[in-house]
Order: sequence, then structure tokens, then C-alpha cells
Amino acid sequence: MGCALFQQPYPVSPPHRWSDASETAAPANHGQPAERPGVDPGVSEILRLRDPAARLAALRASDHPQAQFLWALHRDLFHYCAYHLGDIADGARQLDFAIRWGYGWKLGPFELWQAAGWRQVSEWIREDIAAGKALCNAPLCFSANLSPQIKWWRKPTPSACGPSMMRC
Repeated sequence: MGCALFQQPYPVSPPHRWSDASETAAPANHGQPAERPGVDPGVSEILRLRDPAARLAALRASDHPQAQFLWALHRDLFHYCAYHLGDIADGARQLDFAIRWGYGWKLGPFELWQAAGWRQVSEWIREDIAAGKALCNAPLCFSANLSPQIKWWRKPTPSACGPSMMRC
């Protein structure tokens, strides 16, 4: 029995990407994907910084779209994990273990956040929420002390997120 998807025979060859006319003449790139621009050298230098605080600060301060994308990714990850921590884990340590073991990361989100400075990163996230840059406008729901233990004080209302991807 099982899923009907797995009962179908696996295709022997991938579907063709070219029309009949282009199959007769070899493509200029010999079937390889078109070259894509790589990581900007300035962003690459930021990513080589060993200090998480300096790396996140530089990503946030940069005007380059790649750096802004990476900062937004970290900011929204931290925000999402902080908001949903009480629903998905017993504590930050368990969530960090799950992310590290499940995805092979060197640090979990709360470990990275702590290494970069709880208070400073929390302020950056709050500023971005206020500016409408975050994935959701739900406030950070814990006291941003320097302790790795998160103290929940209230859960935002369901209307805080609106139609975004983050469930409130």
C-alpha cells in the first residue's frame, strides 16, 4: 500500500528543459546552470568575523542586500523562536539541542543570540518590529536580562501578526 506517489516508477531521465529546436543545437552553457553572482566580497568579509556580536552588528549595519537578507533571517529566527518557545520546548536549551542535532548547526538560535548579546540583539529586534521590518509585529515576550533563562510575562494577542506567516 503506502503513498501513491511512491508507487509510480521513478523517471529514468529528467524532463527536458529545452524546446525541440534547442535540442538539435547544443546550448552555449553545455547543460550547466547559468552563472549566478556569488557572495559579495564585503558580505563575505562580514561572515568571516568570528565574534557573533560583531558579525550580527555588521550584517545589520550593512546596506548590501545580501547582508540585509542575512540579518533579516537571523532576526526573524530569533523572534520566532522567542515567541513560540513556550509552545515547542521546555526551555531554550532543549530548542538549541533540537536545532543543533536536527540541522547540524554549530550553535542553536538562543546560543547564538546569547553569544551576540541578549540585550543588544533584543533592542535591534524591537527596533525592527517597530519599523515594520520584522516578519511579525508581535512583541518580544520576555525580559531581556542577561540570563539565558527566558522569563515569560505575557502572550501577545492573535491580532498582533495579521496575515503573515507567523502564527500568533
